[in-house]
Amino acid sequence: MVSTLKCVQALKQCQRLKTNIHGKSIEVADVLSDEFIQRQNLENLYKSVLLSDVQYALDNKVELELWNSVFKEHIDTFRLKIKEKKQNNEKNDIQAKLSLFLDVSTGFYFQLLQEFCDTYDLDLPYHGKASQLGILSKNKKKNDTTKPKINACLYVCQDCLVHLGDLARYRNDMQQAQTFYTLASKVLPGNGQPYNQLAILSSAKSNNLQAVFYYYKSISVPNPFPAASSNLQKTLSQMCAKQNYNIFTKTSGLTVAEYLELFLNFTGSVYMMQDISKINALKDQLIQDLKDVLLELTQIQLVHLMSVSLFNLQRCKHRNYEADNLSEEDTSLWHVSLLFCVQFFQIMLEYTSEMIVNRFQLIEMKCLPAIKLFTDWIVCSGSNTLAQEAFQENLKLYHDVCSFANQLLTIQNKKEKSFLPLMEDWEMHGVNPFRKIHRRYDYRIQPVEVTIAQVWNIRVSRLFHFLDWLCQQEHVISFLSKAEQNGKVEYICKQSADVITPPSSTKKQQTQKKQQPTQQNIKVLQKPKTNGQGNQNVNENVFPQKSRSLFRTESEEIGSLPGVKGPVQSYSLFDAIWSRQNTPPHEGMCHVYV
Repeated sequence: MVSTLKCVQALKQCQRLKTNIHGKSIEVADVLSDEFIQRQNLENLYKSVLLSDVQYALDNKVELELWNSVFKEHIDTFRLKIKEKKQNNEKNDIQAKLSLFLDVSTGFYFQLLQEFCDTYDLDLPYHGKASQLGILSKNKKKNDTTKPKINACLYVCQDCLVHLGDLARYRNDMQQAQTFYTLASKVLPGNGQPYNQLAILSSAKSNNLQAVFYYYKSISVPNPFPAASSNLQKTLSQMCAKQNYNIFTKTSGLTVAEYLELFLNFTGSVYMMQDISKINALKDQLIQDLKDVLLELTQIQLVHLMSVSLFNLQRCKHRNYEADNLSEEDTSLWHVSLLFCVQFFQIMLEYTSEMIVNRFQLIEMKCLPAIKLFTDWIVCSGSNTLAQEAFQENLKLYHDVCSFANQLLTIQNKKEKSFLPLMEDWEMHGVNPFRKIHRRYDYRIQPVEVTIAQVWNIRVSRLFHFLDWLCQQEHVISFLSKAEQNGKVEYICKQSADVITPPSSTKKQQTQKKQQPTQQNIKVLQKPKTNGQGNQNVNENVFPQKSRSLFRTESEEIGSLPGVKGPVQSYSLFDAIWSRQNTPPHEGMCHVYV
């Protein structure tokens, strides 16, 4: 191991080499050129420091200097020259050189990741050791006086994966870029940079909802990525600047695309603290039109809609705590945002209850992940949240909760314990407000396959645990209770449904005395055609015999979790990449984003 003194000398050498190659084009095809040789020397020096003393390297931002000085600067130079050239043959020549440079850079980061893991004896689950594959000789033990912190080592691994994703993105290989960014996010879930990169990919695909979700997530983790905040504001500003008059004047229902556009307009208006009357109008329009588009929204879209709403709500909450003097309008933002989440939650409860009554199949219960996400937020926010007006003056909510819970009991009344994180848990993994809930789960052990019935079983069991918790809260106990008699369980709302009406921002809704029955609040459902597969047994064993160890988790940063029984097997990074390309992104297979 090179001493710290030698690392200092190496960085001084790097500074001289940086000065020599700054602003000069690199002829990567000419391995004898001075620029090429100097660049090689510079990257080797930075690499030696990273492999010698991780903490010293991170203190001096060596990983950042390596990327910017050796790779990013020259990639930008190539791309600028391509834009400047007018003739196609000149453009093609520079494009070929850029492609070669990107390939060389990708090889460097693959090798750096491999050597780094071997040097510091990192056994990342998705990464097979080179010595086991016969690529590099087995490392001898180093005479270290101080062992680097595991998080410092994992940060460098994450940095390598992020830049591998960047290089894939520059090659326009968006699928591989997403794979690397997702892998990077699992190494240290509390770091925001990978989520910012995933948001950039989503923007390139014009998936604005997903982009806003990832930008928000990037600034909602323990180590937020600073650039994500400005990226989020820019995206939401663009959405608010769009003219939505055609949406407001439509006599028929909105399309999904129009609804998502309206939602992002609402989100941006809350984020930028615009006129409260406009925000109220947008909120009412969204709730009214949700019933028309709910059948067409996908499961992941519902989760992202709820997630972004909770991000917005959490931001309002923190702003209220930090400010000394709040205007009435500032306080109203919190109440409007909370009311939207509660009403969104209610409509999904009604929809799911109707689905169960009509005996729809488990695969069609697409609202459950978003429902569970909101219940998780309530638990993490504390019981005082239930004292808010949106909960206390909305008795209809508790009737909807009772109806939903009792309908679930007709399908499943057995609770199963499992540490398995579900799709919605992966989506919000690492986010500050949800850390309390996520510490219960083990993100390291995942079944190779999880059936729809098993996922249903786990999710419903957790919803029942929430309902039991809810019935014991002092702000709810006068509204909701759980009765058990002769082995039968029933949830009961203690007051009549027409005593209190849900709070609303519009006079029309404030004067409304009664809510329409549940069946009338939901668009008539048509049972979709299936392939003859009925409901699977919801009490199947959650963990198949064959399991794999996946990612190091945020939970391991703060302490150990109870292990999940099952054999642990490692597999290589390449296995993870190709598995991601051939695996459906959501349920039916384990939702691990690899």
